[in-house]
Amino acid sequence: MLLKKKTFESLRLLERIGIKSCSPYAANVLHDGVLNHIRSLFELANDADQSDSDLSRLITCYRIFEVISRRTSDTSRQLVCPDYWLQQGKEYMERHYSDHLSVEQVADYVHVTRAHFSRRFHQEFGVPPAKYLQLLKIKEAKRLLEQTDHNLSIIAQTIGCPDVFTFSKMFKKTEGISPREYRLLKGEKGAVPVPSNYL
Repeated sequence: MLLKKKTFESLRLLERIGIKSCSPYAANVLHDGVLNHIRSLFELANDADQSDSDLSRLITCYRIFEVISRRTSDTSRQLVCPDYWLQQGKEYMERHYSDHLSVEQVADYVHVTRAHFSRRFHQEFGVPPAKYLQLLKIKEAKRLLEQTDHNLSIIAQTIGCPDVFTFSKMFKKTEGISPREYRLLKGEKGAVPVPSNYL
């Protein structure tokens, strides 16, 4: 929680001077006031005798941000970037959906709260993240049902379901038919299952 708080505060500090994921630098900020504070920071870093050097360095860092912030335009501050962390979370889900992944774990991975992640994910991708995880599992299950002769227990384990009952219930709720019926239906339409020993 402390790490999340520090990360959030650091991001807010950077945003105050116009630095965001889509504009990762600030132009024309190295004027005399900023350079003087930077020199002071280096002097403090090289001064081994100063008893309060950590605090002094921190104060000097904040002064640098303060001076830059005064010259930052409102336009730079108000620039809205696409939330890159949403895409990171989505990609993380696509890689780890079968690892008994929860939405809270994904939110932790991108350093936001579960509620914020769920709300923004739904806004951006049109589906709640829990449902998206389920859809990823179903997509892989359908592929395995069509292309392999794995039994339902193996498929359930492969996609991260605790047992066949949970898998079958989830599959039927999403697809309208059971996994066995789905496999038979696809088999009738000419799909040739690949024996599991070839995978």
